[in-house]
Amino acid sequence: MQVQPTLPFVFEEEWRAVIGYEGFYEVSNLGRVRRIKFYKHPLGFMKLRVGTTGYYRIGLQQPGEKQRQHSVHAMLLAAFVGPRPKGYIANHIDGNKLHCSLTNLEWVTASWNIKHAILLGLASPPQLTYEQRARGVRAGGAKLTEENVKEIFFSSIPQRALARQYGVTQGTISHIRKGRKWKHVTQFLREANERI
Repeated sequence: MQVQPTLPFVFEEEWRAVIGYEGFYEVSNLGRVRRIKFYKHPLGFMKLRVGTTGYYRIGLQQPGEKQRQHSVHAMLLAAFVGPRPKGYIANHIDGNKLHCSLTNLEWVTASWNIKHAILLGLASPPQLTYEQRARGVRAGGAKLTEENVKEIFFSSIPQRALARQYGVTQGTISHIRKGRKWKHVTQFLREANERI
């Protein structure tokens, strides 16, 4: 008797109206967004962009109004689970900010969201000393490596150009050069530079 391989479970895509944009946009339980009414842009699927916080964001607009940016995960939960309860935020169960499916999202309190991030290793417990906390590339969502930080610290290239080159803000570049961010690297670099 031969055993048939099991196929991965495939979810059927279900669409619901985006709260506040009913009749214009819909979001699916798999995290996709589509335009269903023509207004300035053609109908169809919309491109999701990763915002500065690492979450998918999308700009939505109704006639006569300015475009507003929305987090896809919160928009999906509101459409399928209900409006965000007071004091609650959207949580990605697996810790992956870009995994926006209904089975991976839940409304939780801010304190539980922090505890959950600590349990997954995405955040450091606040009671740890500075030396014990996850820093740099070990901290969740780091865009730079220690080598990048060294290059930025010693570079004579203007901050704006470096920010574009490394995909971070100009403020991040400034904080690295002043030793306010990536202290575990910049402190050593500053001390080494002073000795020379």
